[in-house]
Amino acid sequence: SNSTLTIEPNPSFNNSILTVFFKIPTTTTIRAIGLNGKATAFTTQLLEGENRILLSHFNELPSGFYVVEVIAEGQRKSVKWVKL
Repeated sequence: SNSTLTIEPNPSFNNSILTVFFKIPTTTTIRAIGLNGKATAFTTQLLEGENRILLSHFNELPSGFYVVEVIAEGQRKSVKWVKL
């Protein structure tokens, strides 16, 4: 599948938008993993094509560097994110 995965704005404080492309509708787990290895995750539905997902679940995370992972259909996509 198209491996496009972006977060905007990045760096950001709150309410970043994650954009991800999938060829078929699916359920996904989205995880933010900090440098300490601690992960925060939520599950959401993805539609066919481009999906824009509000990362409000991550608003309470402390500032720092994260890897945001999207896991669906046996694929793992990741993007680095800086939370201010």
